[in-house]
Amino acid sequence: MKLYKHIRGSGLIVCLLVSATVANATVDPTGLIGYWKFDDAVSSTTAADSSGKGYDGTVVDNSTGANNFGVAGMVGTAWQTASDGAAWPNMKSDYIQLPASTGNELRLVTSKFTVLGWFKYEDVDNSGNVSLFDSHISGANGLQITAVSGNPSGGQSPELQFQIGTDLASISAASLPGGSGDWEVGMWYFFAARFDASAASSQMILWLARSTDDWASRSGTAATRTIPPGDPGLEPLLGRDTAPGAFIGVRDEFSIWSNRTLTSDEVGEIFEANQAGNPLPLPEPSIAVLLGLGALVLPLRTCRKNQELVVPMIPNL
Repeated sequence: MKLYKHIRGSGLIVCLLVSATVANATVDPTGLIGYWKFDDAVSSTTAADSSGKGYDGTVVDNSTGANNFGVAGMVGTAWQTASDGAAWPNMKSDYIQLPASTGNELRLVTSKFTVLGWFKYEDVDNSGNVSLFDSHISGANGLQITAVSGNPSGGQSPELQFQIGTDLASISAASLPGGSGDWEVGMWYFFAARFDASAASSQMILWLARSTDDWASRSGTAATRTIPPGDPGLEPLLGRDTAPGAFIGVRDEFSIWSNRTLTSDEVGEIFEANQAGNPLPLPEPSIAVLLGLGALVLPLRTCRKNQELVVPMIPNL
C-alpha cells in the first residue's frame, strides 16, 4: 500500500492508492444484446435477460404439458417444455416471445451476428421440429435455427439446421463423434450459428457439440450467403416454429450477439465455461476497494502522484 501526504491549509489529507481488480476476460462482451440464463422462478411467465439490455421474454403458454423453469440445467437451472399431446404434425409446446428492441436489434437485420445456446431432448419420438431461434418471418429472408427431431412420424433425419432464406447449413446428429446417430435422450447439445456477410466465403457457420465432448471434436458446417436476413416487422421467438413444433426437453444459456461474429476460440471458451457449470465468461466489473482505516471519505476527488490514481481521505488523528 502506498500513502501520499499533501498539506491543504490546516488539514492533513492522505491520498490512498486504490487498487481495482478485474477478472481475466475470456470473451469480449461487445455486441451481446440478449442473454437468457433461464434461471427464473419455477412458475415465472418471464425469461429474464441478463445482457443488461432489458429484453425480458414472455412465455407463451401453448400446451397442457409441464412447462416450467427450475429444472437442472447446464448452468444453474433451465427452461423445460412439453408437448400438448396432439398427433404429428400438429403438436405444440410453449415458446418465448422476445420484446420490442431498440433499433430492432433483436431482429438481426445485420451483416454480422452469432446465436448460441444449449438444448436437451427428454423425448425424441414424440417431439416435433422446433426452432431454437426464429426471426418470425418466412420466405427469402427468414432466419431460423432449427432442431429436427427425427420423429419417426415425420420421416426426417435428426439434424441441426441454420437457414436464412433458401441458404442452409445443417449438421446431422450422426456426425458427432461417438454418437448413436440419433439425438440422445438426456444428452445436452451445444449449438452456435454465425453469420458474416463480409466474409469472402462460408458466411454461414454452424457448430454442434455434446456436453461430454471437447470443443476440438465438435461438428461444423458452412454455407454461402451474402444477403443479411430481412426485417420481419415482428420480434423473434425462442422455441417456436410452424407445425410440427413441439419440443419435449430443456433449454439453457441462450445468447445473441449482434454486429459481431464470435471466433471459434471465443465460442469454444463459452462452451467450456458452460461445460464446467459456469455462465458466459465475461469480464467482471472493476471494483475499487477503499480502505477506510477509520477515515472519513471525502466527496470523490482525485490527486496524482507519479501518474498513479489515488483517492483523498482524511484520517482520524
